[in-house]
Amino acid sequence: MTPHSFRPSSTALAVALALSSFAPAVFATTNWTGDAHHFVYDEDGNAYRVDDGNAWEDSGNWSNGAPASNEAVNIDRPLAGRNNQVAQLDSARTVGSLNVGTANNGLGQLNVGANGKLNIGDSFTLGTVQGSTGKATFNNGATVNSGGDLIVGKGGSADLTLKNGSKARSQGDTLIGADRGASGTLIVDSGSTLTSDKRLVVGGAGNGTLQIKNGGQVTSQDSIIAADLGSNGSASLDGTDSLWKTLDDMIVGGAGNGSL
Repeated sequence: MTPHSFRPSSTALAVALALSSFAPAVFATTNWTGDAHHFVYDEDGNAYRVDDGNAWEDSGNWSNGAPASNEAVNIDRPLAGRNNQVAQLDSARTVGSLNVGTANNGLGQLNVGANGKLNIGDSFTLGTVQGSTGKATFNNGATVNSGGDLIVGKGGSADLTLKNGSKARSQGDTLIGADRGASGTLIVDSGSTLTSDKRLVVGGAGNGTLQIKNGGQVTSQDSIIAADLGSNGSASLDGTDSLWKTLDDMIVGGAGNGSL
């Protein structure tokens, strides 16, 4: 089928599309603690704790040391009394899987800067369970590649922002507001790009929002807005050179309420 490009003035092509699911891989686990610190000593030999920064690369901020390439990485609130609320990545790293926002009433936060290059062997999930909140921002050309699904709001609430030329790729599906009761917002801003090798679903069984603006560009194999009964999906394009290109089929408003 001829590829379809969607700009603010484009009309969506509606066809049937089904969701798929994948069994997650099993990895060893390390959890964000925000507990990196060192001690200094006064002239009498008394030790005083000094908290370090919020660097991902600092092994003291993790329960099992800085994440390894074969580990599942979980980011949520730090240990009680710790100030490192946001994990900051500024280097190239490879992990097994990544979950941001993993606990009921939790809040996981990740910021990836200009030198950040994150390669994830399996899935990248934000807002994993009901009551959880996950937030991630990729800025200034940062990149992320997931070998599995990219899920923005699986059971909880989630926000993923790509800005200032950042790039994200999912080799599986990209799901925004995947499960019933979940909500997700994905923003592709200021020349950033999102590529979904398989489906891009805005509002699977939950509520999903996709914003493409200021020259942001999205490419997906198949696309659906508001897939299941009771779901809500909204996608918008704004600004010069903003683009959504689907290479195969798109449906706007499947069993749910969809708008483009």
